[in-house]
Amino acid sequence: MADSSAVPPRRLWPFALTIFWGAFLLFLIQPLIGKYILPWFGGTPGVWTTCLLFFQCLLLGGYAYAHVLNHFLPLRKQVIVHGILLVLAVLTLPITPSEALKPDGTGSPTWDILVLLAFSIGLPYLVLSATGPLVQAWFAKARPRESPYRLYALSNVGSLLALLGFPFLMEPWTTRTFQVNGWSWGMAIYALACGYLAWSLRDVASETDEEEEIELEVQSRFRIGITWMMWLALPACGTALLMATTNKMCQDVAVVPFLWVLPLALYLGTFIISFDSPRWYVREIYAPLMLASWVGVVWVMDVGVDIHVAIQVILFCAALFISCMVCHGELYRLRPEPARLTQYFLGISAGGALGGFFVAVVAPMVFIGYWEYHIALWLVGCLFVVVQLIQREKWVLGKWHVRGVLAACWGAVCLAMFRYTDFGLAARLWLTFGSMLGGWLLARYVLTHWWAGRAATEMMEIKSAGAGTVLTLIGVLWCLIMAGALGDQPFRLLWLELSPGIWLAAALFALNVFVWISVRRWKGWAFHWAGALPVLVPALVVLGVYLTGLAREKVRGAEFTARNFYGTVKVTRYQPGTISENLSLLNGQITHGFQYTDPNWNNLKTTYFSEYSGAGIAVRLTRQEGHRMGVVGLGVGTMAAYANKGDLVRFYDINPLVEYMSSDGKELFTYCSNATARGAKVDIVMGDARLMMERELREKNVQQYDVLVLDAFSSDSIPVHLLTKESFELYDRHMKSDGIVAVHISNRYLDLEPVVERLARELDYRMIVVETIGGDEWDEAWVYPCSWVLLTRNDSVVEQLRAEAFPEADLSRANELPLWTDDYASIFRIMLKPDWWPEWLGGSR
Repeated sequence: MADSSAVPPRRLWPFALTIFWGAFLLFLIQPLIGKYILPWFGGTPGVWTTCLLFFQCLLLGGYAYAHVLNHFLPLRKQVIVHGILLVLAVLTLPITPSEALKPDGTGSPTWDILVLLAFSIGLPYLVLSATGPLVQAWFAKARPRESPYRLYALSNVGSLLALLGFPFLMEPWTTRTFQVNGWSWGMAIYALACGYLAWSLRDVASETDEEEEIELEVQSRFRIGITWMMWLALPACGTALLMATTNKMCQDVAVVPFLWVLPLALYLGTFIISFDSPRWYVREIYAPLMLASWVGVVWVMDVGVDIHVAIQVILFCAALFISCMVCHGELYRLRPEPARLTQYFLGISAGGALGGFFVAVVAPMVFIGYWEYHIALWLVGCLFVVVQLIQREKWVLGKWHVRGVLAACWGAVCLAMFRYTDFGLAARLWLTFGSMLGGWLLARYVLTHWWAGRAATEMMEIKSAGAGTVLTLIGVLWCLIMAGALGDQPFRLLWLELSPGIWLAAALFALNVFVWISVRRWKGWAFHWAGALPVLVPALVVLGVYLTGLAREKVRGAEFTARNFYGTVKVTRYQPGTISENLSLLNGQITHGFQYTDPNWNNLKTTYFSEYSGAGIAVRLTRQEGHRMGVVGLGVGTMAAYANKGDLVRFYDINPLVEYMSSDGKELFTYCSNATARGAKVDIVMGDARLMMERELREKNVQQYDVLVLDAFSSDSIPVHLLTKESFELYDRHMKSDGIVAVHISNRYLDLEPVVERLARELDYRMIVVETIGGDEWDEAWVYPCSWVLLTRNDSVVEQLRAEAFPEADLSRANELPLWTDDYASIFRIMLKPDWWPEWLGGSR
């Protein structure tokens, strides 16, 4: 066995530098290349899911390569082979995707993305993927008496910094060209660092097979097999939950790198914490947190869109973090000796690839809804129970459990009391948790200094707790009096609002302070690991039953349900047997239109496309013989109701399922066929609107639209690439000079008006905002409240709209929001925040 002095301490830094920089580049390329190709494939959540599948599979390839290299070749030959691969990877730079790989709209998006990524970043990514296990294996040979697992934590630190740096530093301030070229130079620097590391190991002797066998633990075949299964299952479950959570959040907000990076950063953070030291993952703490996260997630999925998106994101991310801590914490507990290190990491990467394959490929083929999230969440609990059977360690309920439960009770009571007061969120949190910390510190100070030099007794602790409680409550009371004197709410009224809960809170406060002081020397209560099963197993059963019920509820009563790469669609029949019977189309959680089935009503212009809406007004103001209208977003085809004999309406939609429901194949919705029967021409162009319009320009097929309706932004997940300067320049080339671009900006979570204002100013459009109220007030329930923006260079149109009480928008302050381009788009800036969201965190635009 090599002596630890074979590599002097001054030569340890190449290991750290190589593994850190390699991991940094490995994860920087993921959002970078994902955003680069996003507009090419329609900007859907499936683009990032497919990218993650590619990254996981190639990561598996890199880990397999490292394992084979380490298992079959001595160190010197490993260095030679890896050096050759490094040179080949550098020769493939830069990584800019070729325009020849752009999709034409006819092939499978999943396959097209995988091929594009393989040709663009395949070899460099494979080399970087092998860095972690290979460098750790080299470290184990060079420093056999030191653990290599902290290098794995260091690699995840590099990965996390890359993920956080991209949306906050690189994306807002640099162009795509700079990003791909900068990454290519970074890859060249990595090759030099890795080459230097390999050269520094030239004198390290390799271990013999006999020496490696001595290090292996004697285990039964059954235990080794079960352990290997857990090496696969735990990371597979974590990866599946990561991808399913990302899908969920991208559907509910937008397909942007920030919402790719956030869950991936939390996922990597759990690796860093778990593999840094065994003290960070404590079963007795994460088990109750896991149960609490189940409650939060089930509540969000049950209530749905009525919960603010910020709260949804927070709860889903909390569940992801806690679940991945369970998966990766248990994975670290099952780590082998260094001799089997590459085998261990090969199992982890294989599990990650299996999880990614399940979400990206199997789930869309098998499920009609996004049930993979339900399954992954439930499997985390199952695996947690199973792993207890492998490592039967005692559980310990310690002082932090008692302190945590009491503090949670205190916090719940206080926040409930303060809910109906005039205090802001910051004041409520300060009064609740600041006073708790102050009471504990005061009691600790009294106990330490009042009886200095004497051993603490129970009576001393009681007196100290009492002193800390009284002093803190006096301070809180003074704060309340001052708040009443300075605010609009007199102290007497404030006291009446807080009573009688304030007495319960005071009792809980005293109990908290005393317990925090008295249990500081308590070692805890140990009990058999099976003692947790009476809680975990019933909770797991309840979760499974409830998630199954939620999944069934989503499809109950549906006329048609289906799922593909672009999401889920559902058609539901409402008020059957009445004159108001209608079919409604839902994509995810958002209604995308409905049509009455009665022949006398089925040409009504419903929902956001009524004659009072911005779209209806745009058609009326440009009406002429042979009217030409383009519509981005087919939905149920409502805009075809405006087409008469000799008119043309051309729909662009990327989802074949939507076209199927309005075509002869299914024809659940008949707006398009009705327009054709009236003598209008209806074209449905399948593919991303931007790509299809670019192709039309290349083919000299300029459309010359009178009206272009952009109805792609009302859903929770908006295609950002259709709202950039480059996209509007493309639309402009297809418009008549006096035409109108109508942009539907109704959105539950995003304020899109300033984005369009900035585009209007940049492209010299005049802009009018048309707000329509719901038709319930005048017995036209088919008219939905909506907001449209009309962009035109036609002065007569602007004057007509002014005469109808629609004033022109003032664009003089439009520069407050940066212009959206293919290189820059910030969803966070336009997100509608809840009232309690702090201003320093972007509470105002």
